[in-house]
Amino acid sequence: MKTSVNLTRREKEVLDGVLRSLANKEIASELNLSERTVKFHVSSLLSKFKVHSRMELMREAAHGAMKPVTPPAMNAPSHPLSFARNTEMPGKILHSGKVLPLARRMMA
Repeated sequence: MKTSVNLTRREKEVLDGVLRSLANKEIASELNLSERTVKFHVSSLLSKFKVHSRMELMREAAHGAMKPVTPPAMNAPSHPLSFARNTEMPGKILHSGKVLPLARRMMA
């Protein structure tokens, strides 16, 4: 069994963006950080999870190597890597219970 990974608050926020398949620039915009700071946190996450890519990071985080985190939502889900609609802020995704497949990019 894997050991839990201790993450800082900011690493958890950045990981949430990575799990939602956001680019560093999008994560930086959401968290009001510089893109360089987000890159730093992503590198730290890769190191802590002992992986070499964002895809591996997503897989490891989804398999529960991370300690459960209660999101700052009204109704906290039972599983930290689940997704649900956020009725307070439409368009935002909250953790709720299902792991969603990644979107495929259309080639032009």
